[in-house]
Order: sequence, then C-alpha cells, then structure tokens
Amino acid sequence: MLSIDLDTMDFFEYLVSFAEREWETHRMTADRKAILQSGLVERNASPDYNAGRRKAYAHTARKYFPSGLVVLCWNEEEGRFRDFLIEGDFFGELDAALLGERFEGREASPEGIREALRGVHAGDYINGVTNEEFAALLEDRA
Repeated sequence: MLSIDLDTMDFFEYLVSFAEREWETHRMTADRKAILQSGLVERNASPDYNAGRRKAYAHTARKYFPSGLVVLCWNEEEGRFRDFLIEGDFFGELDAALLGERFEGREASPEGIREALRGVHAGDYINGVTNEEFAALLEDRA
C-alpha cells in the first residue's frame, strides 16, 4: 500500500492538477482560483468545521426544494444580517457561501433581501430555486 502524507491544501492542489492534466480544460484553472480565494479549503480543513462546532444562530429557515434541503441561518445586529449561512444537501453550480456573503451587513428586510439578490440567480447556487422562492423562504423569518 502506498502512503502519502498530504495536508488538505496539498491534496486539493493534487486533485486539481490531476483533473487539468486528464481533462485538459482551461475552466479548471479559473474554478481553482475562485475556490482558493473563497477560503473553502481552509474552512473545510478546520477541526471546528468538521466536528460540527459553529456559531449559534438566532434565526433559521428551512425548506425542501426538488434539489434538496436548504437551511438558512443568520443573526441580526441593528436590523442587519450577520453571520449568514446557507447549508443543506442541495446541489448548485456555484458555491452557496458566495450567495450568503451577499446578505452580510444588508438590511434584514424584504428590500434588503431583494437588494442582496439583485444581479444574481439563486438557481446558480441552489439548483432549481428561483430568486423569488429564496426570498420568500427568508422573508418568512426575517
């Protein structure tokens, strides 16, 4: 049996370079850069993240969509979204954490929700979910 000692970042780099070699695609390079810049590798390598320890959230909203369960968690401070998290067992083309970042610091109101969703398509982050469906889920709790 072959044994190799790799940390998470080294393993990720290996997987990406393997895929680039095997599939000869230029898209992987752009995706790789976006993933590295998003902090996902560091987050997923965190013992706290992997052990399930996280912040306490004052607000949650959840709904089953055809693509899976979507759970929204957040806190509010002075009427604004804080610590916004999107999790669940859904699939999407883009990382849902990037959609969640759009809510950080915005007013926790229907206007703030619409503003956060302006110019993006929730379905890119959560397959099959429209901006209206995402907003409705959040507005029911905000």
